[in-house]
Amino acid sequence: MKFDPDLVRELLLKVEAIPAGEMRVNDYFLIEGKPPKEILRHLQILIDAGFIQGSALVCMDGQIADVRADDLTYQGHQFLEAARSETAWKKVKGILREKGAGLTISVIQETLVKIATSAIGG
Repeated sequence: MKFDPDLVRELLLKVEAIPAGEMRVNDYFLIEGKPPKEILRHLQILIDAGFIQGSALVCMDGQIADVRADDLTYQGHQFLEAARSETAWKKVKGILREKGAGLTISVIQETLVKIATSAIGG
């Protein structure tokens, strides 16, 4: 499965929309055009990366059966604030593709911070 940064952003927005004290599982994260296995894997990546508080239920064969997402972590909120603007998001993806850089979470986040910093004159 290929890493999909647009799916990551969309999932973070969905987790952010969860009312306080509630948790969401599989059905809440269904996204048209995205296979459930891909969604579950990306949710697990976000948990492993420390962007989402939650847990993944992994079967004995290594397949992800379910993911529980409780909330964004501080790091998840920081990334999402930087990625919220559609304009900034598209700019980052364009810059990284132009330079041939990989679209990893950390590289995207660093580039988003640089864009935000330059936008405020830093």
